[in-house]
Amino acid sequence: MEVHWEAESDMSEEIFQTPRDHSGDEAGLSGSTQPVSDPTEMASEPKPSSWPLRRMAVVAGIVLAGVLAVIFVWQVYFPPLNKRLRDGEAHWHAGQSARQQRNWQHALNRFAKARAAADEVIQTLERRIQTSSQPPTPQEVEWLGQAYWLRARALFGLAAAQWELEATAQQVALPPGLPGPDDADVVELFLIRDDAARTEALNSLYRASHYLPHHHSVLREALKHRMNEPFEHWNWRQLQQLAQNVEQSDQSDPATLARAYYVLALFHYYQPDLTEPQSTGQPRPPEKRQTDGLLTALEYLEKLATVEKPLRFRAVYLRARIWHFLAEPPGRRSSLKTEDTKRYRQHLEQLLFEPQSGLPNTLGQQAQEQWSNLSPMDVEGVFGLYRLAVEFLGKSRELPPDSLLQRKQQLVEAALRLALQAPNLPPTKALSAWRAIRETAAMLLDLRADSTSTWWQDAVHQLDDAAEKIAQLDPRVPTASSCADLAELLLFRARALPKDNRKEVQLSQQRSKAWLSRARQLLEQAATRDDRLRTRLDLIERNLNRLV
Repeated sequence: MEVHWEAESDMSEEIFQTPRDHSGDEAGLSGSTQPVSDPTEMASEPKPSSWPLRRMAVVAGIVLAGVLAVIFVWQVYFPPLNKRLRDGEAHWHAGQSARQQRNWQHALNRFAKARAAADEVIQTLERRIQTSSQPPTPQEVEWLGQAYWLRARALFGLAAAQWELEATAQQVALPPGLPGPDDADVVELFLIRDDAARTEALNSLYRASHYLPHHHSVLREALKHRMNEPFEHWNWRQLQQLAQNVEQSDQSDPATLARAYYVLALFHYYQPDLTEPQSTGQPRPPEKRQTDGLLTALEYLEKLATVEKPLRFRAVYLRARIWHFLAEPPGRRSSLKTEDTKRYRQHLEQLLFEPQSGLPNTLGQQAQEQWSNLSPMDVEGVFGLYRLAVEFLGKSRELPPDSLLQRKQQLVEAALRLALQAPNLPPTKALSAWRAIRETAAMLLDLRADSTSTWWQDAVHQLDDAAEKIAQLDPRVPTASSCADLAELLLFRARALPKDNRKEVQLSQQRSKAWLSRARQLLEQAATRDDRLRTRLDLIERNLNRLV
């Protein structure tokens, strides 16, 4: 800014500089030719001097020049930023209208212009902020946030219009979840195919949320995208700030507020270490987490229950983990009173095993009914509950062996019902479908070691059929370890079947070999070496050969 001001000031002084006065010289040169008046007359009638008037005119000119320079700088520098933002927004809206009219090429052109306008404003303001000794004004901060938000939407608009153009030309389906042109400020930046553009759009969205902490649409989209990143890459510092901004906003819709409460509950459950100023935070080890933080997490889950009815499985699972933690703190004694730990244990047992509402019944049925609409976090919540239930039973010393085995069988049967539904899920849910196979196979392996009944043999056969259907639909989803689980289950089935049922024995052997072969192929393609899994596969193969 100072550079502009100095340049304009110098130019103004040059343009408005008063010409030098040579009237005195001219009078001296012409004095010899002019008639001389009577000296006494000259003395009696003195000629008034014009110098004060000229000095006032010079001062007025300088002041006027300064005022004009200020007006010139203001008109040249500030209005164009505001105007460029307005023009960029107009281009973005025109692009959305073109999408509605299915004029994809016009939409691409408009979104490109919107992005260019945003880039200009961002570059100008950032250069101004970097070169100035003064902090940016609130107006500059707001413009910068609006420009980043415009850039993120423009980049998504370019990607969406390109998707729609190609889908129309090639007569193929659009990617699921692509917001339409009527979804005003909704973006799905992870659908941008170009890596550089996707990264730029995400960074722009997150910067916009930093500069516009009260803009509802920006906060909503930033929180949603932060949560959709891989969990191991979560930026806990930014997530906490976003969630707190949403919580404090009086414009937050119930869905966004629910996300914020869930994130804050997670934050107080994991208690990430943010002592380093630039740290994004890493979850603390369970033995170092404080009880007060866990109780705060439960309070946020209670707030969540007021805006999310019924609670999603991700929240149900988190609450169960907190109850389990408070009932049996890992690696240390509980700081709670004995009656409190018993109460949390009762809450957990009722959630998991209550005959009417527990996992084997109502809760499990809800998972089956919502199966096709569950998000990845909710799928993790469902099977996390099953894992927690198995772990809880494994530590139980109160139930008699028969009751314990019966509960395990009920859990596996409920999980198997989910797995058998998995092949009917949409292709986009292939990972969730295979997750059901993997979790159920692991539970069956655990149960088989304890069970003396034969019902698990039919369960293995059904699970094998479902797994094969999913693997045929999407060969990318099976994992080497889960293929090894299936191979081992089928090996155990072949061993357990009556010898006179030769057809079923041979079928189980063939299916076991097929999964074993898949596991070896996936192991060879893996980026890291897994010697333990390789040894396990060798053992399965040797046991299969002994059956021949």
